[in-house]
This record gives sequence, structure tokens and C-alpha cells, in this order.
Amino acid sequence: MKKIFIIYLLFYPLVLWGFDGIIQCNLLTLQIPVPTIVDLDRGYVETHANVDDFLVNINSLKETYWELYIYTEQPWFYPVELEKPHQDLLWKLSQSQDYHAVELQKNLVKSGIGNEKVKIDFRILVDWNTKPSVYSTNLVIEVKSRKQ
Repeated sequence: MKKIFIIYLLFYPLVLWGFDGIIQCNLLTLQIPVPTIVDLDRGYVETHANVDDFLVNINSLKETYWELYIYTEQPWFYPVELEKPHQDLLWKLSQSQDYHAVELQKNLVKSGIGNEKVKIDFRILVDWNTKPSVYSTNLVIEVKSRKQ
């Protein structure tokens, strides 16, 4: 039996205007590759091993302090009847070793001042009991800013 997995993470380009500056954040859409037998045996699919890095390009005034957050507003991947929880989506900064589950509340990814390119790797938990489907979720990437 052939199992089909397609997981989409939907991101939208955004421009944020704060009281103390402008931050532009360019985002890419990411499609998780179809899991292989090796992926199902080890329990996850990693994006950074299979596709280009997910890149958040923050362009801000040099004196503008920013904070980058990640979260979801959905407790389940779509289709919800398959009950794949949002915690099965993990993220980490590319230079880090530790993955973190995407949560319903905001998680601080990184903060800084001025322009920066932030690379994020994703991992989706899958195994032989994961029901084949086209899974999708909306992931919120939020940037807050204030002038120093």
C-alpha cells in the first residue's frame, strides 16, 4: 500500500509598522517533503535536510529593536479529523541543536537590532502509524518592534 504524505506550512509576507519604526519581514512558503522509509523509522522529516532553509529576512532601521515570535492558532493540522496535533511541528534556529514544539502561545525565536536574516529549520513528527493524508497548518511568524 502506497502512503501519501504532503505537509504544507502556509506563511504570508508581511510588513509591520510600529510606532517607532518600520520592519519588513519577507517569508517563503515551505512544503515538507514526502517522508521516506528512513524518515518513518526514525520518527520525523526534517526540512533543512531536503529543501532550502526557511528564511525570515528582517529589514529594519538600524536603531529599531525587534523580536521574532512563532506560534499557531490551530490545535490540529488539517484535516482535523485525523487528529495530528500542532506539537508535531518542531522548529529550531539553523545554528541551534535544540528543536521546540510549535505552541498555541507565542514563542520567542530571536531578538535583535537592525537587519538580520533568520534561518529556521522545521521537523514534522511522523511514524508508521501516521495516517496518510495531505496535512496543512497555518504557522504565524510575528515580528514586534520598538525604537531603542
